Amino acid sequence: MNEAIEKLNCIMVDSIILKMDFTVEAAGQDIEKATDFSSEELAGQPLSAICEDGKLPLLIKSRLREGYFGNVTGNLLNKKGESIQVVISGFYLGLISDLNGYIVLKIKPVENLSLLEKVAGEGKSEIDSFIYRAAHDLRGPLATIKGLVNLLKGRKDNGEVDELTRLVELHANKLDDRLFKLLYMADITDGMEAGTSTIDFEVLERDIRTLLSENCHLENATLCFNTPSVHWTGVDEVGVYQLLKNALLYLVSLPVASIGREGVKLELAFSMGLKGVEIEISASGFRASDQLQALVQNSASLYDNLLANPYLFDYYLAKKRASQLGAFLKVDFYGEGQQTIKLLLPKRPQYQTTKN
Repeated sequence: MNEAIEKLNCIMVDSIILKMDFTVEAAGQDIEKATDFSSEELAGQPLSAICEDGKLPLLIKSRLREGYFGNVTGNLLNKKGESIQVVISGFYLGLISDLNGYIVLKIKPVENLSLLEKVAGEGKSEIDSFIYRAAHDLRGPLATIKGLVNLLKGRKDNGEVDELTRLVELHANKLDDRLFKLLYMADITDGMEAGTSTIDFEVLERDIRTLLSENCHLENATLCFNTPSVHWTGVDEVGVYQLLKNALLYLVSLPVASIGREGVKLELAFSMGLKGVEIEISASGFRASDQLQALVQNSASLYDNLLANPYLFDYYLAKKRASQLGAFLKVDFYGEGQQTIKLLLPKRPQYQTTKN
């Protein structure tokens, strides 16, 4: 009998096996994970010991009068006393086997399903809002172009052709720029080549200094690059560079707050922490308005405003690249002229270091 129960327990990993007096005989692996109780700890305990509501066992008993039941909702308690919402189905084991005197309760936690539904709903709302705003922003230049074309068709002479042509070109370029941004945001992996899975900090620093020299035309801009004395292997160095590129382009696209004695300054610090690879980018001298800070801190508004606000474009791309790498990205502001971008790439077994 014990051997049969043990085999049954291995098969029904999402089930609790009860004796007729509603004490636990065994619990499957999924139940152990959900409650943090081992099967040995639960064995011999009344089912009510892990039920949030003492009436749940009575409800199950009443539903078992027909021999089986399904879709009874209730709440179990884990080892910490936290509530777990579940859906329970059950039957007398004797209905399907020669093992009489036992009850099988199949238990499915529902919080994961609810969480997925909530996330899906929030994602749909963000997409709908973004599509609406994108369509609105694109219709503006398009309507202007159509109006200018009508003016060209109805002109009395050619005296205004040059000016109207210039305006058509201006708004066509604006429309083209916004369409490009939409395409680029939809798939930012285009053109990314497979790398060597090793970060050579000398190469990385050279690439970043080149990037800044081409995009930050300030004579007194200072870049400090603090790196470990070893290379990192097992790291997506192409993805990390692209992430740093977009984060830095977001910073240098901001207006300059003031050019004092120290000028503007960027400082990059790399370290291996307990949780993974940590990268911190400190920026001073670039002005972030209160409105921009609020948009950066509010991801919902970010989707709605990134087309109209040019300063959000590279920040959005940095957020998307961080998500692709499984990285954590956070921005802390210290007034209008100072901010710090903190990046954390989760620690993985393949992260190793090699000497330069």
